[in-house]
Amino acid sequence: MIDESMDKEQMKQPPQPWEFRSKPAWQRLIVMLGGVIMNILTAFVVYSFILMVWGDKKVPSSSMKYGVHIGDSTLMKIGFKNGDKIIGVDGKEVYDLTRFKKKLITAEHVQIERDGKLMELQLPENFIGQLVENKNQRRKGFIEPRVPVLVAKVSDTTGAYKAGLRKHDYIVGIDSANFSFMMRCLTYLKRRKIRMCC
Repeated sequence: MIDESMDKEQMKQPPQPWEFRSKPAWQRLIVMLGGVIMNILTAFVVYSFILMVWGDKKVPSSSMKYGVHIGDSTLMKIGFKNGDKIIGVDGKEVYDLTRFKKKLITAEHVQIERDGKLMELQLPENFIGQLVENKNQRRKGFIEPRVPVLVAKVSDTTGAYKAGLRKHDYIVGIDSANFSFMMRCLTYLKRRKIRMCC
Protein backbone atom coordinates (compact mmCIF):
# COMPACT_ATOMS: atom_id res chain seq x y z
CA MET A 1 0.00 0.00 0.00
CA ILE A 2 1.36 3.40 -0.93
CA ASP A 3 0.83 6.53 1.13
CA GLU A 4 -0.78 8.78 -1.49
CA SER A 5 0.00 11.90 0.49
CA MET A 6 3.75 11.22 0.61
CA ASP A 7 4.79 9.33 -2.55
CA LYS A 8 3.59 11.65 -5.35
CA GLU A 9 5.99 10.13 -7.90
CA GLN A 10 4.70 6.58 -7.40
CA MET A 11 1.11 7.79 -7.76
CA LYS A 12 1.88 9.25 -11.22
CA GLN A 13 2.95 5.81 -12.48
CA PRO A 14 0.42 3.14 -13.48
CA PRO A 15 -0.60 0.76 -10.66
CA GLN A 16 1.69 -2.22 -10.20
CA PRO A 17 0.08 -5.67 -9.72
CA TRP A 18 1.40 -5.88 -6.14
CA GLU A 19 -0.09 -2.50 -5.10
CA PHE A 20 -3.27 -2.16 -3.06
CA ARG A 21 -4.80 0.28 -5.58
CA SER A 22 -4.53 -2.27 -8.40
CA LYS A 23 -6.65 -4.88 -6.57
CA PRO A 24 -10.38 -5.31 -7.27
CA ALA A 25 -12.81 -3.38 -5.05
CA TRP A 26 -14.02 -6.50 -3.18
CA GLN A 27 -10.45 -7.40 -2.15
CA ARG A 28 -9.77 -3.85 -0.95
CA LEU A 29 -13.04 -3.96 1.02
CA ILE A 30 -11.99 -7.21 2.75
CA VAL A 31 -8.64 -5.68 3.76
CA MET A 32 -10.33 -2.56 5.18
CA LEU A 33 -13.03 -4.55 6.98
CA GLY A 34 -10.33 -6.78 8.48
CA GLY A 35 -8.97 -3.82 10.47
CA VAL A 36 -12.40 -2.75 11.70
CA ILE A 37 -13.39 -6.31 12.68
CA MET A 38 -10.13 -6.87 14.57
CA ASN A 39 -10.69 -3.60 16.49
CA ILE A 40 -14.17 -4.76 17.51
CA LEU A 41 -12.97 -8.25 18.50
CA THR A 42 -10.05 -6.82 20.49
CA ALA A 43 -12.38 -4.43 22.33
CA PHE A 44 -14.78 -7.31 23.08
CA VAL A 45 -11.96 -9.46 24.50
CA VAL A 46 -10.53 -6.57 26.58
CA TYR A 47 -13.92 -5.62 28.04
CA SER A 48 -14.74 -9.28 28.74
CA PHE A 49 -11.57 -9.58 30.82
CA ILE A 50 -12.31 -6.29 32.62
CA LEU A 51 -15.80 -7.53 33.54
CA MET A 52 -14.38 -10.90 34.60
CA VAL A 53 -11.88 -9.26 36.96
CA TRP A 54 -13.70 -6.13 38.18
CA GLY A 55 -17.32 -6.69 37.14
CA ASP A 56 -20.39 -6.87 39.34
CA LYS A 57 -20.46 -9.75 41.76
CA LYS A 58 -24.04 -10.78 42.27
CA VAL A 59 -24.86 -12.83 45.34
CA PRO A 60 -27.49 -15.48 44.48
CA SER A 61 -30.24 -15.70 47.10
CA SER A 62 -29.92 -19.49 47.18
CA SER A 63 -26.25 -19.25 48.20
CA MET A 64 -26.95 -17.11 51.30
CA LYS A 65 -26.79 -20.02 53.73
CA TYR A 66 -26.83 -17.75 56.78
CA GLY A 67 -29.39 -15.27 55.46
CA VAL A 68 -28.92 -11.50 55.48
CA HIS A 69 -27.56 -8.91 57.88
CA ILE A 70 -29.89 -5.96 58.44
CA GLY A 71 -27.95 -2.72 58.76
CA ASP A 72 -30.91 -0.34 58.83
CA SER A 73 -33.26 0.26 61.75
CA THR A 74 -36.17 1.00 59.37
CA LEU A 75 -36.06 -2.57 58.08
CA MET A 76 -35.90 -3.88 61.64
CA LYS A 77 -39.02 -1.85 62.59
CA ILE A 78 -40.87 -3.41 59.65
CA GLY A 79 -40.01 -6.87 60.94
CA PHE A 80 -36.77 -7.96 59.25
CA LYS A 81 -34.25 -9.80 61.45
CA ASN A 82 -30.65 -10.82 60.99
CA GLY A 83 -30.56 -14.29 59.46
CA ASP A 84 -33.74 -13.94 57.37
CA LYS A 85 -33.49 -15.59 53.96
CA ILE A 86 -34.99 -13.60 51.11
CA ILE A 87 -37.45 -15.65 49.05
CA GLY A 88 -39.36 -13.13 46.94
CA VAL A 89 -40.92 -9.73 46.46
CA ASP A 90 -44.65 -9.33 45.76
CA GLY A 91 -45.00 -13.06 45.08
CA LYS A 92 -42.14 -13.23 42.56
CA GLU A 93 -38.93 -15.10 43.31
CA VAL A 94 -35.77 -13.01 43.64
CA TYR A 95 -32.57 -14.64 42.40
CA ASP A 96 -29.93 -12.26 43.76
CA LEU A 97 -29.53 -9.63 46.46
CA THR A 98 -28.93 -6.78 43.98
CA ARG A 99 -32.32 -7.34 42.33
CA PHE A 100 -33.94 -7.63 45.75
CA LYS A 101 -32.62 -4.20 46.79
CA LYS A 102 -33.99 -2.64 43.59
CA LYS A 103 -37.39 -4.32 43.89
CA LEU A 104 -37.67 -3.56 47.61
CA ILE A 105 -38.15 0.16 46.91
CA THR A 106 -41.44 -0.40 45.05
CA ALA A 107 -42.56 -3.56 46.89
CA GLU A 108 -45.70 -4.06 48.95
CA HIS A 109 -44.88 -7.50 50.41
CA VAL A 110 -41.62 -9.38 50.97
CA GLN A 111 -41.50 -13.15 51.39
CA ILE A 112 -38.79 -14.43 53.74
CA GLU A 113 -37.77 -17.65 55.44
CA ARG A 114 -37.05 -17.43 59.16
CA ASP A 115 -36.11 -20.47 61.24
CA GLY A 116 -37.41 -22.77 58.48
CA LYS A 117 -40.82 -21.07 58.30
CA LEU A 118 -42.09 -18.97 55.37
CA MET A 119 -43.33 -15.51 56.34
CA GLU A 120 -44.60 -12.43 54.54
CA LEU A 121 -43.76 -8.91 55.67
CA GLN A 122 -46.00 -5.99 54.75
CA LEU A 123 -44.09 -2.83 53.83
CA PRO A 124 -45.60 0.53 54.87
CA GLU A 125 -46.85 3.01 52.26
CA ASN A 126 -44.20 5.59 53.11
CA PHE A 127 -41.35 3.03 53.08
CA ILE A 128 -39.10 5.00 50.71
CA GLY A 129 -39.50 8.14 52.81
CA GLN A 130 -38.57 6.24 55.97
CA LEU A 131 -35.43 4.85 54.31
CA VAL A 132 -34.36 8.31 53.12
CA GLU A 133 -34.99 9.95 56.49
CA ASN A 134 -33.14 7.29 58.47
CA LYS A 135 -29.76 8.70 59.43
CA ASN A 136 -28.54 5.45 61.03
CA GLN A 137 -28.29 3.72 57.67
CA ARG A 138 -24.92 2.12 56.99
CA ARG A 139 -22.83 3.52 54.16
CA LYS A 140 -22.10 0.13 52.60
CA GLY A 141 -25.74 -0.90 52.42
CA PHE A 142 -28.83 -1.45 54.46
CA ILE A 143 -28.98 -5.18 53.78
CA GLU A 144 -25.98 -7.41 53.10
CA PRO A 145 -25.23 -11.15 52.99
CA ARG A 146 -24.51 -12.61 56.40
CA VAL A 147 -21.15 -14.38 56.23
CA PRO A 148 -19.00 -16.06 58.87
CA VAL A 149 -15.62 -14.54 59.73
CA LEU A 150 -13.18 -16.57 57.66
CA VAL A 151 -9.44 -15.84 57.73
CA ALA A 152 -8.22 -15.16 54.19
CA LYS A 153 -4.52 -14.99 54.98
CA VAL A 154 -2.19 -14.59 57.94
CA SER A 155 1.33 -13.23 57.74
CA ASP A 156 3.79 -15.51 59.53
CA THR A 157 5.33 -12.47 61.28
CA THR A 158 2.18 -11.51 63.20
CA GLY A 159 1.25 -12.35 66.75
CA ALA A 160 -1.96 -13.98 65.49
CA TYR A 161 0.09 -16.47 63.47
CA LYS A 162 2.34 -17.20 66.44
CA ALA A 163 -0.79 -17.78 68.54
CA GLY A 164 -2.03 -20.40 66.05
CA LEU A 165 -4.35 -18.50 63.65
CA ARG A 166 -4.18 -19.95 60.13
CA LYS A 167 -5.73 -19.39 56.73
CA HIS A 168 -9.32 -20.74 56.47
CA ASP A 169 -9.86 -20.62 60.25
CA TYR A 170 -13.21 -19.23 61.44
CA ILE A 171 -13.12 -16.46 64.03
CA VAL A 172 -15.91 -16.85 66.58
CA GLY A 173 -14.79 -14.22 69.07
CA ILE A 174 -12.14 -11.74 70.14
CA ASP A 175 -11.27 -11.25 73.81
CA SER A 176 -14.57 -11.83 75.63
CA ALA A 177 -16.82 -10.84 72.69
CA ASN A 178 -18.44 -13.73 70.84
CA PHE A 179 -19.83 -13.42 67.33
CA SER A 180 -20.51 -15.71 64.40
CA PHE A 181 -20.75 -13.28 61.49
CA MET A 182 -18.62 -10.64 59.78
CA MET A 183 -20.78 -7.55 60.45
CA ARG A 184 -20.72 -8.06 64.22
CA CYS A 185 -16.97 -8.65 64.08
CA LEU A 186 -16.44 -5.43 62.10
CA THR A 187 -18.64 -3.48 64.53
CA TYR A 188 -16.61 -4.84 67.46
CA LEU A 189 -13.31 -3.95 65.82
CA LYS A 190 -14.56 -0.45 64.97
CA ARG A 191 -15.66 0.19 68.56
CA ARG A 192 -12.31 -1.00 69.90
CA LYS A 193 -10.51 1.01 67.16
CA ILE A 194 -8.70 -2.11 65.98
CA ARG A 195 -7.60 -1.95 62.36
CA MET A 196 -8.24 -5.04 60.25
CA CYS A 197 -5.29 -5.99 58.13
CA CYS A 198 -4.50 -8.84 55.69
